[in-house]
Amino acid sequence: MKYIKLADTVKTQYPQYLQWGLGEFLLHLKEKGDLYYLHFLNKYGDKRFSCFYINNKRYTEKKDFMPT
Repeated sequence: MKYIKLADTVKTQYPQYLQWGLGEFLLHLKEKGDLYYLHFLNKYGDKRFSCFYINNKRYTEKKDFMPT
């Protein structure tokens, strides 16, 4: 029910995406420069709130480690 206030707009302006998952839909909007995705975010929006690095080979050399 969190996004109910956005339902009418999504149904009328984005009907082709109604079968998509929310994350996939929002990423698509963001990548094509459609700022409507910001309506779904919290008050901190799309800002980076932390940054860190791991400098320990014990972890970074594990087979399931996935750096971005």
